[in-house]
Amino acid sequence: MVYFQMSEHNGMNEIMMDITENIFSIFDTQNRKNTPENFYHAFVLGLLVDLKDQYDIRSNRESGFGRYDICLFPKERYGRGVVIEFKVLQAKKDKTLTETCTNALMQIQKKQYVAELVQHNIPSSSIFVYGFAFHGKEVLIRGGAYDALDSMLKPNFSDCPCPL
Repeated sequence: MVYFQMSEHNGMNEIMMDITENIFSIFDTQNRKNTPENFYHAFVLGLLVDLKDQYDIRSNRESGFGRYDICLFPKERYGRGVVIEFKVLQAKKDKTLTETCTNALMQIQKKQYVAELVQHNIPSSSIFVYGFAFHGKEVLIRGGAYDALDSMLKPNFSDCPCPL
């Protein structure tokens, strides 16, 4: 195995340290089973890093009665907060990706993952929640305004666009 040290002059080391200190959680880097959920979590987290000027991005942090997968805290005073929960379709529990998304949204509600956003004075009307469901290469994202979560959990809910 070859190890190398990046020159501190190119700034890449500083950028990586900023991301690992401020966005990653120790739970993201633990030696856990290599599950599809971990893959998608890391993939989406990598995509969201581009939003770090607009949001404080946190991963696998405690809030309410559990740990959300990803939470975006707006840097603007009246910005929108976002909670994301990932689920992989498990044939024993779910029949469709829609059911898997619903389970992700129910987990956000049941474990009160929005609690940390509320503690940061973000009104519930400015909080959006999303369930990401995966099965192989199939993906479904459902969600919308937290205030409408009860409606989202009903069978005939139509998917909402992401406001970001």
